[in-house]
Amino acid sequence: MQTTIRRVLFIAGLALLAAGCATVAPMQQAPATAPAAPSAVATIHFHGDTDTEVAWMNKSATMQWGLLFARGDLVSVEEKKAALLNVPRYFETDFLNRMATVKGIPNGARKTITLEPGVYDWLVLIDIQGDGVVDGYLGTQASQGPLAAFEFLGGKQYFIEIDRKGDLSFRVEPDPALSAEENNDAVYLALMDSIAERLPELDDELLKEYVELIVQEIEALRSVRGNLCYDMIHGEQRKGLARAYEALPPRLKVRESALIDRLLRGATEEREPLSEEEFLQAMEPVTDELRRLHGDGADILDDPERFAREKDLGCRVYRDMLALTLLMPVEQAAPIWRYMFTEDEDEEDGEPGDSGPVTNT
Repeated sequence: MQTTIRRVLFIAGLALLAAGCATVAPMQQAPATAPAAPSAVATIHFHGDTDTEVAWMNKSATMQWGLLFARGDLVSVEEKKAALLNVPRYFETDFLNRMATVKGIPNGARKTITLEPGVYDWLVLIDIQGDGVVDGYLGTQASQGPLAAFEFLGGKQYFIEIDRKGDLSFRVEPDPALSAEENNDAVYLALMDSIAERLPELDDELLKEYVELIVQEIEALRSVRGNLCYDMIHGEQRKGLARAYEALPPRLKVRESALIDRLLRGATEEREPLSEEEFLQAMEPVTDELRRLHGDGADILDDPERFAREKDLGCRVYRDMLALTLLMPVEQAAPIWRYMFTEDEDEEDGEPGDSGPVTNT
């Protein structure tokens, strides 16, 4: 059972978390005239052309825009009236080396900047009077994205556009050689990789929150028609993951969005992993209890064909397995989770760049 548990837990948790990221950047056809992006950087194209009288009941002809990218916690995700909003924590900060601001972009003008690949919070700043004073902001919540943090990838081009009514759209240039689904996958699979590298080295309590959320999401999806729980757990091909994310209740979307941010930013520490023998020994109480609860149904985690036939049973066994680990003292359960979350023990760690994050062009 150990190999299947390890693989399934890794895929199911990360895939559903990352499905939210795909929602942030709906794929649309990019303009054919977009300049090519250097492979080492992410390129962001901004165009704001708003009628201020229509959008904000103001007749200013000198309106300007700004872009703010931060490697700190610039925004937090909150639920208000069943909607997910990115709420700014501050516009000014002492950590200037972790923040880059581009201001003074005239309304109607276009601006292209390059950004070092990485995870950023970001906002569009609004200067209605054109006097250098920030009057408001737009964030990814304006386009339907609940994430506070977004991972900008090297070689990708991103488009931030504000229309006449002041509505923001955020999209990623699709690869014409890929389908729309494959383009979505390419964006959030990179986020999955970033989270995966960090999971085995995160704090015990953060890992516990992660597993608790997976259990709650499984239970929520079991009550939805369409086998969305199965799609999440057996999501190696990532099919149905966006549907699964959309089917979650708002409270879980809010928790998931905030947890993505913490997983990407949480402090890490190198830890000695369990051996397979140590893992099996630690899992014995869980395995015994699963057999008591489900009989030979507990073997469904090792039988993909049976799981595909008896989807609800598989989801219940999988949920119960995780729930049983949550009953353990966290210091006993955390090594088990780390073993499950370690997909490739030989994976190399990447080092972040040391230069400044943003360059104006």
